[in-house]
Amino acid sequence: MKTSSWPRVAVAAVLPFLLSLYLAMPALHPEPRQVSGTLSSTQACLGLCAEALSIGGISLVCKYSFSGVPASCDSRLRQAGPATAVYAQVPTVARLLGVSPAQGVLLQLQRDGQTVFKKSLSAHAWGAVYGDWLFHAVYWPFAGLVIWLWPQSAFSKRATWSD
Repeated sequence: MKTSSWPRVAVAAVLPFLLSLYLAMPALHPEPRQVSGTLSSTQACLGLCAEALSIGGISLVCKYSFSGVPASCDSRLRQAGPATAVYAQVPTVARLLGVSPAQGVLLQLQRDGQTVFKKSLSAHAWGAVYGDWLFHAVYWPFAGLVIWLWPQSAFSKRATWSD
């Protein structure tokens, strides 16, 4: 009897589906906020420390992470001076626990009327799912286990580039 592969596809697609559903409903998105003032570089620490931005007393990170562990902002963004930022207060594990090192994630940064950084909330969320350390910490051990236990599976052949 041939088994169906749809349950495996459904399990693999659950997280992207839920994230897509969340991103498709603007009513669920946090309201973007704007702040103007003097931009300066600051430290955001939660286990690891990273260079973040501070504008008008508000600490902002440049990359969204579901865990809330900050990533350093590019040095060109951390140049001191007057600036305007648009940010969103997005849910993270650290925020839910009350230990978040930043008040929000940067969506847009303007200096002297020019936009020097712009990233949508959707792009931040997809980057967190597929580019974050958490994804790789889960995916690669899982991939290694599948390759080890089922070396003749289609996934194993694709992951090891074998015929």
